[in-house]
Amino acid sequence: MRKTVILFMLITIPFSAFMTVQQVFKNEQIQKEVRTVTEKQRTLFEKNKQMLTNIAILRSPERIGELAKDVLHLKQLSDKKMTFVEISSGKEGQE
Repeated sequence: MRKTVILFMLITIPFSAFMTVQQVFKNEQIQKEVRTVTEKQRTLFEKNKQMLTNIAILRSPERIGELAKDVLHLKQLSDKKMTFVEISSGKEGQE
């Protein structure tokens, strides 16, 4: 009986130690992966913020107005010079 207990302990203790080391190793790998993904997420978030800022700048009416005036040499027309055209669908008289 005593030999079986000793044999059991000789098998169980190294196996438990091996499993503990393996679990610690896996845990370190997972933590490293989480840190990598978190850093990538932070980088993408900052890049997204920068892109949204750039979009807001590019869409600004002041910038578009300057481009129209300085680059395209467009001039703002008064209402007197504008002609409005109304197009009907042609289905009003048909039934």
